[in-house]
Amino acid sequence: MKVGSIESGVGIPPAARGLYPLARMQIGESFEVTAETPEEIKKLSNRIRQAVRAFSSRNPEYAFATRRIDTDRIRVWRVEGSPRRSSQGEARED
Repeated sequence: MKVGSIESGVGIPPAARGLYPLARMQIGESFEVTAETPEEIKKLSNRIRQAVRAFSSRNPEYAFATRRIDTDRIRVWRVEGSPRRSSQGEARED
Protein backbone atom coordinates (compact mmCIF):
# COMPACT_ATOMS: atom_id res chain seq x y z
CA MET A 1 0.00 0.00 0.00
CA LYS A 2 1.19 3.48 -0.81
CA VAL A 3 -0.12 6.52 1.09
CA GLY A 4 0.05 9.84 -0.71
CA SER A 5 1.00 13.21 0.72
CA ILE A 6 -1.42 15.49 2.54
CA GLU A 7 -3.18 17.90 0.18
CA SER A 8 -5.55 20.82 0.64
CA GLY A 9 -8.13 22.28 -1.72
CA VAL A 10 -9.25 18.94 -3.14
CA GLY A 11 -13.06 18.92 -3.40
CA ILE A 12 -15.14 15.99 -2.22
CA PRO A 13 -17.21 14.46 -5.02
CA PRO A 14 -20.91 13.93 -4.32
CA ALA A 15 -21.94 10.62 -2.79
CA ALA A 16 -23.08 8.00 -5.28
CA ARG A 17 -26.69 7.87 -4.06
CA GLY A 18 -29.64 7.14 -6.22
CA LEU A 19 -28.11 4.58 -8.54
CA TYR A 20 -31.42 2.69 -8.54
CA PRO A 21 -34.79 4.47 -9.14
CA LEU A 22 -36.35 3.33 -5.85
CA ALA A 23 -37.80 6.72 -4.82
CA ARG A 24 -39.51 7.23 -8.20
CA MET A 25 -41.28 3.89 -8.25
CA GLN A 26 -45.03 3.43 -7.83
CA ILE A 27 -46.57 0.27 -6.41
CA GLY A 28 -46.55 -2.45 -9.08
CA GLU A 29 -43.64 -0.98 -11.05
CA SER A 30 -40.33 -2.79 -11.42
CA PHE A 31 -36.92 -2.46 -12.99
CA GLU A 32 -34.31 -4.94 -14.12
CA VAL A 33 -30.56 -4.90 -13.62
CA THR A 34 -28.32 -7.03 -15.81
CA ALA A 35 -24.88 -8.20 -14.70
CA GLU A 36 -21.96 -7.83 -17.08
CA THR A 37 -21.14 -11.51 -16.64
CA PRO A 38 -22.98 -14.44 -15.04
CA GLU A 39 -20.20 -14.65 -12.44
CA GLU A 40 -20.96 -11.10 -11.26
CA ILE A 41 -24.61 -11.84 -10.41
CA LYS A 42 -24.08 -12.73 -6.73
CA LYS A 43 -22.17 -9.52 -6.07
CA LEU A 44 -24.78 -7.48 -7.96
CA SER A 45 -27.62 -9.22 -6.11
CA ASN A 46 -26.07 -8.40 -2.74
CA ARG A 47 -25.48 -4.78 -3.78
CA ILE A 48 -29.09 -4.30 -4.93
CA ARG A 49 -30.56 -5.95 -1.83
CA GLN A 50 -28.40 -3.75 0.41
CA ALA A 51 -29.55 -0.63 -1.46
CA VAL A 52 -33.20 -1.71 -1.09
CA ARG A 53 -32.70 -2.47 2.61
CA ALA A 54 -31.04 0.90 3.30
CA PHE A 55 -33.65 2.84 1.31
CA SER A 56 -36.55 1.02 3.03
CA SER A 57 -35.10 1.66 6.49
CA ARG A 58 -35.03 5.41 5.74
CA ASN A 59 -38.43 5.30 4.00
CA PRO A 60 -40.61 2.75 5.82
CA GLU A 61 -43.61 3.48 3.58
CA TYR A 62 -41.74 1.82 0.70
CA ALA A 63 -41.58 -1.96 0.36
CA PHE A 64 -39.78 -3.94 -2.34
CA ALA A 65 -39.33 -7.48 -3.56
CA THR A 66 -36.23 -8.62 -5.43
CA ARG A 67 -35.80 -11.75 -7.50
CA ARG A 68 -33.03 -13.22 -9.59
CA ILE A 69 -34.55 -13.78 -13.02
CA ASP A 70 -31.91 -15.97 -14.64
CA THR A 71 -28.13 -16.32 -14.65
CA ASP A 72 -27.44 -12.61 -15.19
CA ARG A 73 -30.58 -10.58 -14.34
CA ILE A 74 -32.26 -9.29 -11.18
CA ARG A 75 -35.65 -7.57 -11.02
CA VAL A 76 -36.87 -5.24 -8.26
CA TRP A 77 -40.58 -4.56 -7.68
CA ARG A 78 -42.19 -1.96 -5.46
CA VAL A 79 -44.90 -3.77 -3.54
CA GLU A 80 -47.82 -2.55 -1.49
CA GLY A 81 -47.62 -1.54 2.15
CA SER A 82 -45.15 -2.78 4.68
CA PRO A 83 -45.21 -6.55 4.25
CA ARG A 84 -43.43 -8.88 6.61
CA ARG A 85 -39.70 -8.63 6.13
CA SER A 86 -37.21 -11.41 5.62
CA SER A 87 -33.96 -11.43 7.57
CA GLN A 88 -32.42 -9.59 4.60
CA GLY A 89 -34.96 -6.73 4.93
CA GLU A 90 -36.76 -7.39 1.67
CA ALA A 91 -40.43 -8.20 1.20
CA ARG A 92 -41.34 -11.85 1.61
CA GLU A 93 -43.88 -13.82 -0.33
CA ASP A 94 -46.14 -16.13 1.64
